[in-house]
Amino acid sequence: MRSAIKLMLIFCLCAVPALSQSNTGRLVGTVSDASGAIPGATVVVKDNKTGKERTVTTSDDGSFSFAQLDPGIYTVTVTASGHKSFAANDAKIDVGRDYSLNPTLEAGNISETITVTAGADVINSANAELSNTVSPRQIQELPLNGRNPQPGAPACFRVPIERGQLA
Repeated sequence: MRSAIKLMLIFCLCAVPALSQSNTGRLVGTVSDASGAIPGATVVVKDNKTGKERTVTTSDDGSFSFAQLDPGIYTVTVTASGHKSFAANDAKIDVGRDYSLNPTLEAGNISETITVTAGADVINSANAELSNTVSPRQIQELPLNGRNPQPGAPACFRVPIERGQLA
């Protein structure tokens, strides 16, 4: 009985760090024009790699949020009645980071579009964190010189890694 309780306690302690991990990012912002926030604007985010789209409508204060976006490059399109469309190409979403986009729409014909090309290296204005995403290829090409990268890890964190299985 005691060994079962100890085993359960060890399992729970090893599982707690896994709950705080995230493999997604977030896109947040506020849509406005010269007179202030635009409630009811439509914001569409499209993954450039998979083509998957998600759509939200801005709240009463013009804000929007896309939670749990997979890391990658996205195109963000904003439309509102009586305003020119806004498109931001190449918006990079990284793991565990908030990407802030605050488009300002211009009054005008709906058929006109303002296009902004967002760079891969964007200043993080949401907080003072610095981070970088490491690709599976970079991990596979680490010079380990035949050493095992996992010997110091506790047993509950060790995961068998076979070459070519990092995703």
